[in-house]
Amino acid sequence: MPAIADIIIKRSPAKVWSVIADASTHVHWLGQRGVTAYDGELAEGMKFKRVEKETGLTFEGEVVAMKPEHFLKVRVDAAPDAFVTTEYHLIPVADGCALRVLCEAYDTGETRHGYMPEVMEQEWQKNLERLRSYCEAA
Repeated sequence: MPAIADIIIKRSPAKVWSVIADASTHVHWLGQRGVTAYDGELAEGMKFKRVEKETGLTFEGEVVAMKPEHFLKVRVDAAPDAFVTTEYHLIPVADGCALRVLCEAYDTGETRHGYMPEVMEQEWQKNLERLRSYCEAA
């Protein structure tokens, strides 16, 4: 079952997309503990890394699918035997942009990792509140 978080941001989908798509903004809304680095332009198949500053722990990921200003899906290798997919759905609404994030964890080996959708939903809601503040302040 995926974790789901929603928010309305009083900016256009184009503005929200520009923030989501720019790795340099990730510290402002995904959290200051990590830095995201892209291997080239944002495009399907592009690889990226997110490095936790305190621990040096590195997570590798890939853009699985995208339609600029509408949809982005990424996959992040969370452990040797687990990965997470995150989908960003941007929907134009009268007040700006409705953003829905669906996040789902998958086990690929014998180990079953602890997966609590309600905890992930809470974390994503915090991320989206920071994203809204960042977008609306700009």
